[in-house]
Amino acid sequence: MNTVALPVTVAGFVVYDRYGKQLSLEEIAAALNSADQSVRPTEKQPASVRPTAMQLKLLNFIKRYIAETGTSPSFDEMRAGLELVSKSGIYRLLTGLQERGLIRRLPNRHRAIEVIDTGAAAS
Repeated sequence: MNTVALPVTVAGFVVYDRYGKQLSLEEIAAALNSADQSVRPTEKQPASVRPTAMQLKLLNFIKRYIAETGTSPSFDEMRAGLELVSKSGIYRLLTGLQERGLIRRLPNRHRAIEVIDTGAAAS
């Protein structure tokens, strides 16, 4: 069974489209029934996709930090090291690196980042 991504999000019991308009039950049913070429499967990107410049910058920062301290950096340390404003940007970069198979994160553990270097980033 394939899963498809529809242009709607669910917040509680109310469904909104991508523009923030609340959808009626009829509109939801119509969206589900009209699943055609415009609906794409929710598949992860292949690991062979090249990391972005910011992802490489973060990967190099993590490698240097682990080499210097022996532990993984915290979100705040990564945010400060890349001069970003919020930790959510770090989360998105880490998720991209994980999807590309360059790092592994252990769930529910602090500072649990393992670099699985495939030669994508130079130290």
